[in-house]
Amino acid sequence: MRAILLVLLLLGLAACGGEEATTPKSDSPPAPNAEPGPLARALAERARASAEKIPPEVKALLQRAGEELEASGILEKTVGVGASAPDVSFVDAEGRSVSLDVLRATGPVVLAFYRGKW
Repeated sequence: MRAILLVLLLLGLAACGGEEATTPKSDSPPAPNAEPGPLARALAERARASAEKIPPEVKALLQRAGEELEASGILEKTVGVGASAPDVSFVDAEGRSVSLDVLRATGPVVLAFYRGKW
């Protein structure tokens, strides 16, 4: 629950266009003079439009929360883009026990986390 809240705060801060907004770590540098693709442009436009709807007091709260998170050092502990996740076992959407290593043995794996009910 706490991790989800932290992610939501960071996403909110990024949507606000905060100067300290953080993007996920990447081990590979961006291509020189690379133009953003259509998805990146659409997401940036959506973030801009959403930020316009956020009241100033909420933006300030999100900015402070982001600054506190950054000061805590938590960003240095995050897993970078493309890093391998440790082996874990979990229950899938159909109630079956699944091992991440078993799934990886069959090919690339994309993990999606659902927040569930709050």
